[in-house]
Amino acid sequence: MIRLAAVFVSTLCYGVVFRSPRAALVPAGLTGALAWAGYAALPTRPVLGVFLGAALAGLSGEYLARLLRMPALVFTALGVIDLVPGVTAYRAMLAFVEGNYGQGLALTVQVVVVGGAIAGGLAVVAVTVRQSLILQRLLSRLAGVRSKET
Repeated sequence: MIRLAAVFVSTLCYGVVFRSPRAALVPAGLTGALAWAGYAALPTRPVLGVFLGAALAGLSGEYLARLLRMPALVFTALGVIDLVPGVTAYRAMLAFVEGNYGQGLALTVQVVVVGGAIAGGLAVVAVTVRQSLILQRLLSRLAGVRSKET
């Protein structure tokens, strides 16, 4: 519970630093907490947890974008920022500088995989939501055409 509160506050702080609209700060903080909860739900599978967290952030961001009439990026970017493996990337660069190339390479691969999981989670949700909206509009147009014919 304390971690969720900390993630909420850190997401709010990132929103302030990035000059996000004030109306988006609390919803973005909740999106970040939701993403972290998704990540924490799978402690034995960290990459899958990051994918789930990013997907939840994407879903929340798409919903909030339509509800608050703002770009989804405002919510999704802030929502996944706590999932980014910054410490691992730092340790990878430190290992390279210290001449420990094997460990540096292993950590770099881990950073790339987690980054791919974040991108994949966001992309799957974004594509699914947008395609469902397109399908919904198409079906409503077809229903309108059929009702005019009768």
